[in-house]
Amino acid sequence: MDPTQLTEAIDRSANLIAPGSVLAGMAATEAPDAYLRGLHPRHPQFERLRQLYLALKAGTYQTEPAPQPVAEEAQESPRKGRKKKKKKVAKPAAPPPLTADKVLVNMEQWRWMPDDLGRLHVAVNIPEFQMRVMKEGREIHAERVVTGTVANQTPIFSKEMQTVVFQPGWGVPPSIKVKDLLPGLLAGRDPVAARGYRMSYRGRMVSASQIDWRKVDIRRVSIVQPPGPSNALGQVKFLFPNKHDVYLHDTPSKSLFNAESRAFSYGCVRVRNPMRFAEVLFQETAGWSSQRVASLARSKPENEVRVAGQVPVHMTYFTVLVDDAGKPRVLRDIYGHEARIKGGLEGRIEQVARKRQDLDAVRNAIVSRASSRRVANFDSARQGRNSRSRNVRSYSQSGGFFGWLD
Repeated sequence: MDPTQLTEAIDRSANLIAPGSVLAGMAATEAPDAYLRGLHPRHPQFERLRQLYLALKAGTYQTEPAPQPVAEEAQESPRKGRKKKKKKVAKPAAPPPLTADKVLVNMEQWRWMPDDLGRLHVAVNIPEFQMRVMKEGREIHAERVVTGTVANQTPIFSKEMQTVVFQPGWGVPPSIKVKDLLPGLLAGRDPVAARGYRMSYRGRMVSASQIDWRKVDIRRVSIVQPPGPSNALGQVKFLFPNKHDVYLHDTPSKSLFNAESRAFSYGCVRVRNPMRFAEVLFQETAGWSSQRVASLARSKPENEVRVAGQVPVHMTYFTVLVDDAGKPRVLRDIYGHEARIKGGLEGRIEQVARKRQDLDAVRNAIVSRASSRRVANFDSARQGRNSRSRNVRSYSQSGGFFGWLD
């Protein structure tokens, strides 16, 4: 199975070994079973999942009854002379059931991971809404994150961290240009200026009224939100260049980190305390103090700082995690990847593959609807003018005040 055929949100390879090489290896050993098991991923998490899978298939895994989520009651301070009221808080959602198929799907994803994750690396687990900095297999920093919505999924891939940009500007991505900004521009409004963005086309600054948005593809127009307190990227962004144009960054919308399920972004990953993340990153790669990192953040807008050494960033989608004691934690499959991967393993890719988004088609549909409304409005206005003209002529023939118009 080629994982990239399942959905554009999965950007990994299956790391398959040539069948001839496997057969030769089996023939050259007295323990072919041990040889085959030696081809499994060496990651500890894979082996924990494998043992859990075997126990589930054999019926020997003893599931503990899941504690029932209980809604807490928050006490409110009563006003003088009034009775105390109790405010109910929504109870958390129950975890999904643990099944052998669910474990198998997670084992398969470990087969797609690099053999060497990196002595120092960053791991973002999308359905867990969690980011971790790992050093020699040990977690040294963890933080809550916000990931992409179901419609704008954060992709699964691995790339090297290269730069950290303090006080960044935000280049509006193509999907937001087409889906969010283009409809307003076609309607004669200017959402670009209203949001304080800057726009340039063919190397010069332009305003919305200077462009015929029915003819010019908005994706070819550069739209940037300058650095500032309200910038969508906040104080800092972390770049690991990739074809998905995804990165880690700060955000002014801090309240979203309090939600249990945090799939709110357009695909990039928002970090709750990015400055602390930057301090850990530069401490480990360059030995810098937190004071030096803070001074970099204050120095100038668009301050781009190179990250020394190799720091892989792994965007993952593991819905079953097994701790050191063998106890599993089960997460919700927010993007529906489990069914796709299972279908791919069963040879049903054409039935389960998620259709790739075609921004050309989206843009054409938006322009077509705007043109149709434009024609309809013109016809309506023309009918109104004709009606008023008939009324004027009728009033004139009857000797009305506006007879001179004829």
